[in-house]
Amino acid sequence: MDITILLVFLLTNFGTQEAEEVEPVILHRQKRMWVLGTITIVEEDEGPFPKCAVRINNDKTIVEKVIFRLSGSGVDKPPEMGLFHLNKSMGSIMITRKVDREKTPLFELTVDALNAETLMKVDQTLKYRIKVNDINDNAPIFSRSVYEVNVPENTVEGKEIFRVIATDADEKDHDNSFISYSMISQKPSRDLSHFYINNTNGAISFMGCLNYEKVKSYTLTVKARDNGVNILSSTAIVQINVIDANNHLPAFIKTGKFSGEVDENDEQVDILRVSVTDKDVPNTPAWRARYKIVEGNEHGNYKIETDPETNDGILSLVKHLNYEGGSKRQLKILVENEEPFSTCKEMTDEQKAEALDSAYVVINVRDTNDAPVIDPSEVTVHLLEGQKANVILVKFNATDPDKYNLNKIRFVKAYDPEGFVTVNEETGVVTTVHELDRESPYVKESIYKVIVHAIDDGIPPQTGSGSLNIVLTDINDSGSYLISTYEEMCDDGGIQHVTLTAKDDDMAPFGGPFHFELLDNEQNINEKWKLEQKSGYSIKLERMKKIPIGNYTIPLLIRDRQGVVTKNTLHLWICNCQDGNTCPPSSPPLAALSASAIGLLFGALLLILFGSCLILFMTQQHFQILPPENSKGTLIMYNQERPCIEMKDIPEKVSIVKQSTWGSEAIGSFNNLNLDNQFRGGLNRCDTFKARFEELLHLKLNNYSAKEDTQGHYQPRVYQYEGGESIASSLDSIAMAESDAGFCYLDNLENCFIPLAKICQQKDLK
Repeated sequence: MDITILLVFLLTNFGTQEAEEVEPVILHRQKRMWVLGTITIVEEDEGPFPKCAVRINNDKTIVEKVIFRLSGSGVDKPPEMGLFHLNKSMGSIMITRKVDREKTPLFELTVDALNAETLMKVDQTLKYRIKVNDINDNAPIFSRSVYEVNVPENTVEGKEIFRVIATDADEKDHDNSFISYSMISQKPSRDLSHFYINNTNGAISFMGCLNYEKVKSYTLTVKARDNGVNILSSTAIVQINVIDANNHLPAFIKTGKFSGEVDENDEQVDILRVSVTDKDVPNTPAWRARYKIVEGNEHGNYKIETDPETNDGILSLVKHLNYEGGSKRQLKILVENEEPFSTCKEMTDEQKAEALDSAYVVINVRDTNDAPVIDPSEVTVHLLEGQKANVILVKFNATDPDKYNLNKIRFVKAYDPEGFVTVNEETGVVTTVHELDRESPYVKESIYKVIVHAIDDGIPPQTGSGSLNIVLTDINDSGSYLISTYEEMCDDGGIQHVTLTAKDDDMAPFGGPFHFELLDNEQNINEKWKLEQKSGYSIKLERMKKIPIGNYTIPLLIRDRQGVVTKNTLHLWICNCQDGNTCPPSSPPLAALSASAIGLLFGALLLILFGSCLILFMTQQHFQILPPENSKGTLIMYNQERPCIEMKDIPEKVSIVKQSTWGSEAIGSFNNLNLDNQFRGGLNRCDTFKARFEELLHLKLNNYSAKEDTQGHYQPRVYQYEGGESIASSLDSIAMAESDAGFCYLDNLENCFIPLAKICQQKDLK
């Protein structure tokens, strides 16, 4: 046994300090106790089995009886449990069957040496690996049996289009798993395009150009093989689908120049269509045309768009042309596709641009009457508002752009909502006719706009337009005023003040902030009210003491920044607020009337009733006994009472007429006093009189209602508080008792009405 003494010195400090001395470590070399054999096996070994895999030995067997114990993967642990076992008599590890390296390429075993009697370990545990040597028993396998690849027809030759991948389960970095690729076949043949595959990585490329119009797909058969002693291989199919791409440029059908016509004043009209052909698949980006005007559209007068149905180009006029600028115009149009053009042969951008087809278009312009041109078309003047009339503001000048047919031009005012100015028809001079007011609703941001037209006498007449912007400088000509002149306040509760806000239509510095003053009058305003502050845009009007419910008028003076004073009046309603903060809403119109109104209404109804009765039975509305038909005439004194007519004085035949505002109407006649027969016509008129009375009453009521509907509904105003509120009755409580008694109440009249009373009695009995 050799003894080697190793002295190790560790320096832990640097600088001026000295290194500490470390005690030496003594290592002992011991004699190896285990004797091992070769630890490799070959996969798929056919036997015979059991077969010795490795022989083990230990020097402890010389001095004592030793037995061995085997454990680990392949013995009592997965994978391949039971694959190995220990031959105790021979001290060998035996393999019991063939093994697949692709499943388990390595086994880890543990061997212990034990005393045969005590079964105690007599030596250290031995751990080692058993490696399974590979054989070429697996062929390369492609990831898919059939591959499908889409390749645009304009793909550049030599570019990798796809890569196939195969794997081999045999040992890595070994000839058994090293794969080589090759192309077996191509259909159709290689006349147009030749596909090839990279031998090492499986990348597929091609030579030549793809042409979708001739060959739409290719079928390739590729092979992958390993490099083991006994070569194994497999194949796969690659389906190449050629996708149409823009490898054909569109071309104009017509050679030479296109032509079209427009009037010089036309706008938003189509001029002509141009057509192209394209060999690419229709209705694809490679086929759809895109047109472009490259010459002659410097002023943006034209546009060209593609018809999606026909693929034609539609040339349109966007802005009108001027005949005086030339009767013929020429454009150059290019056509390309939505998808950029490319081929399998490399081309520069300049080469692609030169390959595009182009065409020329000649446009003939027809002369028409041009509108007059006002120059300048817009004029701005600055004035101080309040200018008097007859101030010349501007003179518009108009010219006729027609060179060959000059027309006479007149000026007219097209827009002047306030009527501030007038325009001289011949000279175009604009003059004020009224005082200019900046507070006009048509003045926006201090600018009042006037539009003037220049109209020629051509056929048809044309109109040019010019505008005048009058910038009005403000003066202090508007009084200050309250934005709201009506406010409400509770007689008691939380609202003891109202906020008043003032405004002035003048601009600064002629507006606010304002100064407010209460104008005292006979109502002793200053004893009841005060202003919380007197300057600003808004102030608070406070109540100084309790004031009875009612409507109050409070005069105020409002002074602007320049000291101009304006008198304003505030209408204030002091109300009884039920919630302490809000005045109650006003009652709906005609929903309720006060006691006095109810009394007036009943009085009016009684007067109508009494008057109707009086008129009906004494003058125009009662039965009038006319003289006999052979009478020469009778003069009746309507303002003179006459004695009662006795029954015996009634003529044999009398007529009963009804006097009304529409004239006289005969309602019956009788020959004698036989009430059952001769007065039957009179009896039948009792109901008529009753209906007539009701009609008159309803007419009066309807007239009253119609007047109420046409009048505005105003909130009641209480001028003096006189105690508790009066309870108003609703109109619904007014009822008119109807009676079927007719006019039988005439029984109580004097003797002169006895005949009529008896008629009514008999009518009621029936």
